[in-house]
Amino acid sequence: MNTSRHEMPRHSRSHGTLLLPALLLSQVGQGLTFVILVGVLPQISAHFGGGTTGELIAQQMIALPFLGIALGGLLSVWAIRRFGLRQTILGGSALFTVAGSVPMWTDGAWPILSGCLLLGVGAALVVSAMSGMVGEFFEGLAASRIISLQVAVAIFTAAAVGLGVAYAAETWGWRAPFAGYVLVGGVTFVVSMIALPDIRPETGPNEGLWSLLSRGALGFALGFLAFVVFTAHPSLTPFLMEQHGIERPVERQFYMTLATIATFVGSLVYAFAQGRVPRRGLTASAFVALACGLATFATWTGSPSAMAAGQLVFGLGLDWQSRGFTRKP
Repeated sequence: MNTSRHEMPRHSRSHGTLLLPALLLSQVGQGLTFVILVGVLPQISAHFGGGTTGELIAQQMIALPFLGIALGGLLSVWAIRRFGLRQTILGGSALFTVAGSVPMWTDGAWPILSGCLLLGVGAALVVSAMSGMVGEFFEGLAASRIISLQVAVAIFTAAAVGLGVAYAAETWGWRAPFAGYVLVGGVTFVVSMIALPDIRPETGPNEGLWSLLSRGALGFALGFLAFVVFTAHPSLTPFLMEQHGIERPVERQFYMTLATIATFVGSLVYAFAQGRVPRRGLTASAFVALACGLATFATWTGSPSAMAAGQLVFGLGLDWQSRGFTRKP
């Protein structure tokens, strides 16, 4: 990679103008999969008959995108090598858009759950290929800044869209949040189609899909285990809030959004603490924060301030925990 890539001389002016917006959109879809449905989970449960069955279906609509993201991360290596970065991004964003629209035209539980799984696959394909695209144009500090901007845009867009669709759900019902998936996926597809050049990164010998999946099986299993643990927060807390009288989707979404914003604050704190606080101390702090957040939810009796504090603390711990395992000291 040479420094001339910073100036993007190989591409037209239109590529240069829209390249940054396209790159910044990369993690928005994945961010939405975590938060956009939490405000309407009780309504989704009621639509599917309520009780244990209804709650299980609603909770799986939160959990399955996590599984899809883990699977999509494995598939992305094969897809990028076979089709290139741009085509993988376009395919992933198209899949995200179509999968996100499924509940808007069907009531069947199985098609909807299948769509939720594919939603995560599409989001992961976009994120992985966009990361490669960033590496094609930026390096060093510039690349780090772009990645930080991607995370910030994803967090605040997810918070804004989540609150918007939760408010819309009070009028149009539980299907309204899925319009957010369609909107974000469609915009990502169009902007990427216009802005991104067709780049095939230099790679090693081609491997078959089965070989890549086999080599990544352990990572997939560990990632899925982590996803199962962390889905307990977005899939159970909305029902807890409903039981204590928080019935409006936008109110439930607001409290859950606090955890999302706290992850951004946590990333700033973590960046400052790196090099000043031992890694073990940061990891221990992460688990203490997660435990305090979960303890707050488990013992919550309806106090709004307690729920807000629990969400903020849990969000901080969630960010620190993930960074503690993925970043070098």
